[in-house]
Amino acid sequence: MNTELHVTYHAFGVIDNKAEWPLDLPAPPNGLIHPFPGGAFVYTGIHSGLVNVQIVTFTEAPPPDTSNNWESIAEVAVVTKRGKLRLRSYDTDPEGPALTPAGRGTYRIRAYATGRDTDIDGTTPLTETYRLEVWPATDTESLVLRADDQYGAQVLQSMSHDDAPASRLPGGFVDGEAMNEPVF
Repeated sequence: MNTELHVTYHAFGVIDNKAEWPLDLPAPPNGLIHPFPGGAFVYTGIHSGLVNVQIVTFTEAPPPDTSNNWESIAEVAVVTKRGKLRLRSYDTDPEGPALTPAGRGTYRIRAYATGRDTDIDGTTPLTETYRLEVWPATDTESLVLRADDQYGAQVLQSMSHDDAPASRLPGGFVDGEAMNEPVF
């Protein structure tokens, strides 16, 4: 599936059916994709606008594309109780077919990104490209295969402070704060 997805608040998600967006998340395992019960956030450099997203499902783990086309590559596990992971942004309902060919269970999502440093906090459309590879798996360890962009480092820094507020939204926003100002 290839699509142009409108994102807001520096993120889009892969969410199980119509699950709610969580507001209280622990520090992310990497600066690209952040798992939570029932899905995962993918952090975008732009605050809002269109990004290119390609999603491919597999029955088993594909070899990673470690070519120089990607600035960040990370992998996480997501547990789906409904078996209906779908692409979603804050302002859209879940889009496209279910990304869970084996139904309920644990899946790996390998996320690739390029272009996140092009217009950080901006709204320039289609400067960022993402690829998500999804397959059933039992491994739950998070992996970082590449982290060469600046925005991913900013996400980690903003969300991993010991004194950081407990309730953060994707993109580093604090619940109840002005949503157009990142917390860095």
